[in-house]
Amino acid sequence: MPYLRSLLHAAVWACALAACGGSTDHTALTGSIAGTVRNVFTDELLAGATVSAGSVQATTDATGRFDLAGVPVGPSVTIRSQRTGFKAYAADIAVAEGSNTHDIRMTRQELVEFGTFALYVPAEVGRVRGVILGLGGPDTRGFATGNPMGSPNPPLEESEQMLGEQFRTLASDYDLAILGTSERGLPDATATDQRLLGALETAAIASGRPELREAPLLIYGISGGAPEAFGLTLRRPERVAGVALRVPSALSTFTSAPARRVPAYLTLGATDDVVSNPAATAVFEANRARNAIWALAVEPGAGHFELSDASRNLTIGWMVTILELRLPLTPGTALTDIPEVSGWLGNRTTFEIAPYADYADNKLEASWLPSQGTAQAWKLFVTPRPPDP
Repeated sequence: MPYLRSLLHAAVWACALAACGGSTDHTALTGSIAGTVRNVFTDELLAGATVSAGSVQATTDATGRFDLAGVPVGPSVTIRSQRTGFKAYAADIAVAEGSNTHDIRMTRQELVEFGTFALYVPAEVGRVRGVILGLGGPDTRGFATGNPMGSPNPPLEESEQMLGEQFRTLASDYDLAILGTSERGLPDATATDQRLLGALETAAIASGRPELREAPLLIYGISGGAPEAFGLTLRRPERVAGVALRVPSALSTFTSAPARRVPAYLTLGATDDVVSNPAATAVFEANRARNAIWALAVEPGAGHFELSDASRNLTIGWMVTILELRLPLTPGTALTDIPEVSGWLGNRTTFEIAPYADYADNKLEASWLPSQGTAQAWKLFVTPRPPDP
């Protein structure tokens, strides 16, 4: 009896379709799907996205619009969208005969890894205004990925991971990218410059962010990564917003006036037995004597393989100030110059600070800081701590 009832129902359904001019061939029914593709965070209309439903495919036009015709009807049809630099989109929608609408919102791909490089850009960043370039020392891809950096001891690894978190927050706050590499101790050479800038070219294509090709650099060089960080600043000063060097090794003396206009911050550990603090200090003094807008900070009691909270926060505070003073408001225009006379100076013997105009001692022997806040942070950092009771 159940079998007979099923046959009866099928016959009734077929007759009903026939009476209404319908058909039992559901696949013959089609509809169209029209809509737009946008960036979920910025609401930007996305041209060049590939949208598909089954075998039907279209590419969004300059206004981000698409139109899929001849899509089989159904209660659950998968619509997909792909675009370079974005995560793939998929959703199941009902498609009725005739016209249907569906708007798509896509999320940026935050991490791009290629070769020995890793690039991170927060998904909410619309246009990248600058790039934090990490050179090591450690595997600086960790600044972008959050993965281990291969530091020689657990406390240093943990602190460098925390610095990476601070960099990623900075990227979100100031519309920045972070580029790191597993290549350690890169040679200081024009060929290395070309390789690093070529990595940005590759990243621009892979991430769908063409502005990376010319974005200003804020360079962080650690130990063996410092010489190339220094050299790139010498050879491409128009591209570098600032350069921060921690426990740097084997620095050459700048001879370029444009390079001395790039703010630099050298932080040393007073008990470092791996690199030569006197050599780094001599490079600082030679350039500061020529009006380089540089600071030197020696952390009391710190060795080479240490990164204190104070050192991390000193660097981040300085970077924030440099970004605010140097990055142009209009993308693609030159970095803003910081007049030497607008800064603050710190006495490297007494640790006293003062505005440039009010500084009583030899200005060309003092550390130059871009603001009152960075000067106060410098003073607190370099002043010897009283011994623990």
